[in-house]
Amino acid sequence: MRISNQVLNRLPTAVILLTWPLARILLCIIIFLALSVSPAELIFTKSLQYYFYAFLGWTAATTLLAVGGQLLQPNVLRAQVAGDTILILCGIILLQGTEMATIPIMAFAVCVGAIAMTIGLKGKHILAAIAFAVFMFLLRSLAVQLSGTPLLPIIALSELSEAISQLMMLIAMGMVMISASRKYRLKLFSIEFSSLHTLSLEKSFEFDLQAWTNASASLFGPQQAACLVQGPAQYATGQYHQCNMPILQKEQEREKLLNALRNLPIGYSLFDTRLNRVICPDTGRYRSFDENEQRIAHVLRRADIKAALVQPLQIDHMRGGFICAVNNHIDAVLLAEAAFIGRHVTEMSAYLGKVAIAQRNFIADAHDVARRDLHDGVLQTLAALRMRLLLLTKRKDVVQHPIELEIRKAVDIINLEQSRLRGFLQRSDTDDYTVNLVTQIDICVRTISLQWGIEVKLKSEEPAIPVDTESSFNIEHLLREVITNAARHAKSKSLTVTLSLKQDALMMAVIDLSQPLDGPQAYEKPELTLESASLRERLRLVNGEAYAEGLGKGTLLSIRIPMQQIEND
Repeated sequence: MRISNQVLNRLPTAVILLTWPLARILLCIIIFLALSVSPAELIFTKSLQYYFYAFLGWTAATTLLAVGGQLLQPNVLRAQVAGDTILILCGIILLQGTEMATIPIMAFAVCVGAIAMTIGLKGKHILAAIAFAVFMFLLRSLAVQLSGTPLLPIIALSELSEAISQLMMLIAMGMVMISASRKYRLKLFSIEFSSLHTLSLEKSFEFDLQAWTNASASLFGPQQAACLVQGPAQYATGQYHQCNMPILQKEQEREKLLNALRNLPIGYSLFDTRLNRVICPDTGRYRSFDENEQRIAHVLRRADIKAALVQPLQIDHMRGGFICAVNNHIDAVLLAEAAFIGRHVTEMSAYLGKVAIAQRNFIADAHDVARRDLHDGVLQTLAALRMRLLLLTKRKDVVQHPIELEIRKAVDIINLEQSRLRGFLQRSDTDDYTVNLVTQIDICVRTISLQWGIEVKLKSEEPAIPVDTESSFNIEHLLREVITNAARHAKSKSLTVTLSLKQDALMMAVIDLSQPLDGPQAYEKPELTLESASLRERLRLVNGEAYAEGLGKGTLLSIRIPMQQIEND
């Protein structure tokens, strides 16, 4: 059973479109065989002859349309379903009692039903056709009884017609199995990833976009997908998730793709990179790429993707896009499946937006509680401690110099911590999402300098570097750990932290010039924090890279953090 399911999942639904004209041709042959053995003097034979000509013409026209690629148009496909339904109903009325034609007509009706379900025709239309067929059966039987005309003669099955009938039954069952398997898999994907299954179990209110991306990629043969989102800050560290798309590991490619996705109109579409056109899955209409779509198509071509579902995303304040590679040949069945996935992505983005809003509201409520607790407790305690230390320095019965110096250092530390706490408490939800990284790092190095009794200076080529608050928090803790390790293990006494922006990336280096650089006592770099789990986690959160080897004299560590510039809307 598992092997058969895997085979069905790997079969593209384009197989259905290829076998449909074949089933139509086989039914036409069956009708011809019935016509050839029917007595020529019967009125039935004349009616069957007209029916055969009509079916033959319809088969030729639809086969030419299929060969010419017109199955791409959903409206054309729906018209073929309607035409086949009419011919099936006429065949049922005409060939009732004809043994060699009844079975293949029923098999062909199953084939048409599988096509109707695959391209998204609603079940009520199929039920209406079945009900109409039953009504025509009853009407014909009533007409025969009222007129007293005997039923049509039974025409026995020949070996050839029996073999064709069996083949049509196999085709019908195969089409139903492939169609049902695909619809079940798409429905299961939608149910699983439109529920709490998407939420990460480790952290509340966080959703696992990587699992969603992997599941989307598994739906189609290429098994390639990507999801890119980024916050609204001018300088922000975006997050991306990809499955079998190594080209997105390059920051330049991600930036090009993200900027183009952000400028796409709302809605989902299929990109055909071979014919340079974008197709609307709901209507089948297509047009040439515009400038932004052409940029996306260039990235897709370099990733060897010939066709892909592309959709812009907005999850609360984050914006980006979703890409899922589909089968190389775009047909009407693929359009129906792409429309289903596109609607799912729309629902998912709205759902995840609500999750993000709930997270922000939860944090805001917790922030209010923390603000009250800190204001009534910690800040007042720090203020009281500062006053007591200042009074201690003015006492006449204490040896002044060494104690006073240490106390004043403690007072300076408390002042800096009070400043940091006030900045946190006074920040409201209506404020901008960015802070000045230079100011935050300056407070950080001054605090560490006092705590460890060493000299730490900040040199920044930029007067201000706006970043989002979460990135500022992670960068600050990253720097604290590097300087602390340098003071502990390298016994550093004088450190310089340099900040600069180069090619939309933050370059940060920690330099120690307190040791001699030449001679037998030359400075040796310590084993710093590249193996530290905390450092690796902070680097991961900001998509940063750290280097401890091959650096200039005195440089302990160099860190590069991508800071993509995004225009505010």
